[in-house]
Amino acid sequence: MKAGKVINLLQISRSTLKRYREKGILKARRLPSGQYTFDDDSVFLLKNGRSPRLTLLYGRVSTYKQKHDLANQMQELQDFAEKKGYQVCEDIINVSKTRRKRVQAKEFVFLSRLNALQEIKAYLANTYDLSDTLIISNADGSAGYAKKDFDEIVGRCKQHEHFLDVFHLNKKIKDCLGFMPAMQSKLISAVEFKYDRHLTDVILDTIESNLVDELNTPENHENLKRLRSYLHRRWVDIKPFKMRHLSVIKAIGCCESNHRKYTYRVKGQGKYWSEDGAEGILRVLTCIKNNELEYWLSSEFAGSEINAITEQELKAAAHDSLKKRHESHLGIQRGALTTQTAGSSYLSKFNRMLNHINY
Repeated sequence: MKAGKVINLLQISRSTLKRYREKGILKARRLPSGQYTFDDDSVFLLKNGRSPRLTLLYGRVSTYKQKHDLANQMQELQDFAEKKGYQVCEDIINVSKTRRKRVQAKEFVFLSRLNALQEIKAYLANTYDLSDTLIISNADGSAGYAKKDFDEIVGRCKQHEHFLDVFHLNKKIKDCLGFMPAMQSKLISAVEFKYDRHLTDVILDTIESNLVDELNTPENHENLKRLRSYLHRRWVDIKPFKMRHLSVIKAIGCCESNHRKYTYRVKGQGKYWSEDGAEGILRVLTCIKNNELEYWLSSEFAGSEINAITEQELKAAAHDSLKKRHESHLGIQRGALTTQTAGSSYLSKFNRMLNHINY
């Protein structure tokens, strides 16, 4: 980057630019002409408050039918970024006016939840510097998905804000208050929109006072007790986004649980997997999504004892495996119905029909 562009970008004087260059704040290389060219990354690092520069690719088409045009568009952007030496952190494409799709998302799949979390933790630590980054997490609050679990994953960061998923919060309220539907919307409004702890307790007390006559059952009292405990334990995580006053300007990306493409693929057509087999097929599917299958196969089997065979032997083995094998069988089994059956029964009618068949 030329000096004039650096001055305009950083809004500094030429003497300040010289001082930055001499102190090593901005990396520069002297040309044969005596002028200096400045490193782009060091310039943007200073402009962004020492935060690394992110490269985002954005593509858009009008309808879903133009997905091939979108793929070509994104490929051109990727080629341009690679030619310029930019490290692409995230791709975002619009497949329609309301639908967005993330590209180059990193996926982690294991049979063990702890192994998956450790893998995510190692990836974040080795890929990103999160010391000046705000992390936002969202989960249903089940075991293993509390704020402390996400704290362990993200490690050292500027700030971590955890949210309880609204869908599961609404479902919990509706399930526990199924005996009193009229109070469901009032409680949801007090919890999610007004975020008023006192009003929430008043509504819960009102519901409890109305548990009389046919509603006065141990099951209803237990459901109300569980709901009250649920809301109190997760009250901090329920706080709405707008009330947290978070200054979010730009985002690196998002993390989500999207297991259906794995579970539907693995369990389809009555498949049965051993633990090792399931681990293997999940690893293959994950590597395909991450575009790492070739690397994984070459590194996984490096140095292993695999017997090399010729092309003719490989073709012969493939041909032999595709042959239809003759399977011996017991032949056609024959039988007869006894005549000692009720004349009006369906077995008797079936017997008379069989008697007309010539074997």
